[in-house]
Amino acid sequence: MEKKIVFFDIDGTIIDNDTHKIPESTREAIRKMRRNGHIAVVNTGRTWVSIDQELKELEFDGYICGCGTYIWYQGEWLLKKRLPQKLCLETVQKFRTWRVPAFYEGYDGVYFDGYAGFTDKRVTQAKKEMGKRAKEIPELLTEEALNFDKFCLYFLKDSSKKEAVSWLQKNFFCIQREHEMMEIVPKGYSKATGMEYLRKYLNIPLENCYAVGDSTNDLTMLCAVPNSIAMGGAPQEVSSVCRYQTKKVMEDGIAWILQQCSLI
Repeated sequence: MEKKIVFFDIDGTIIDNDTHKIPESTREAIRKMRRNGHIAVVNTGRTWVSIDQELKELEFDGYICGCGTYIWYQGEWLLKKRLPQKLCLETVQKFRTWRVPAFYEGYDGVYFDGYAGFTDKRVTQAKKEMGKRAKEIPELLTEEALNFDKFCLYFLKDSSKKEAVSWLQKNFFCIQREHEMMEIVPKGYSKATGMEYLRKYLNIPLENCYAVGDSTNDLTMLCAVPNSIAMGGAPQEVSSVCRYQTKKVMEDGIAWILQQCSLI
C-alpha cells in the first residue's frame, strides 16, 4: 500500500468543540491508519504546551504546532521558530496602549497580562484552561520576562483597532477568526508551510497528502493539498474550498472519512 499522510486539526476536528471529548471511533481510526502504514500528524494553532496529554497519548507520528512555527516528528524537533524578545516586548506594550486583550503562546507556557487594566472573557477562560501552564506578564516589562511565539487577540469596542491592525499587518501574518478575534503568527509561517516542510522532509508526493479541518485558521492547509476535508458543521467559507466533507466529530466523522478514502 502506498504511504499517505493525513494532517489533522485539533479543535473541532479531533476534539469536539461542544463536549471537549475525543470519540473512541477517532482514536481507533488513527491507530488503524498507522497500522496500515500511513502517517498521522497533528497540525494545530496550539503551541506545544497547549496540547493536552490526552491527545498526545493518541501517539501521532508528528506535530506541527503554533501554525507552522514548531515541527516535531517521531521524537525529534525539526523546526523551532521563536519571535525576537524585543518584538514580544513591543507587542505587549502596544496592546496595553491600544486596549487589546490577548494571550501570548510560547513553547513552554502561555502568557497573560494581568496588569493591562482590561480583559475579555475569552482570555479569562483561556487562562483558566491553561491552569499551571499559564504565566503572568509582570507590570514592569523586560525582555527576559517575555518569550512567546504567536498570540490570539480580541478587539473590544474601545480598542484602537485601526492602529493595531495596521501595525500587525506590517509585522505578522494575521488570521481573521470569529467575533472580533484574530490569530497572529510570524510572517512566512502557517499551517500550510509547516505541512509542506514535513511533506518534503518525508518525501511524500503531494497527491498522497490529506488535510482535515473545520475553521478559518485551517484554510491555508486545506487549500494546499488536493485531498482537503471539511468536518461536518464547518462554515461555508471552509467547506467551499474542500474536495470532501465528512460528518461531525461526534458522528464519527474522522473514522467515516478515513474509511471513505481507503486509509482504514
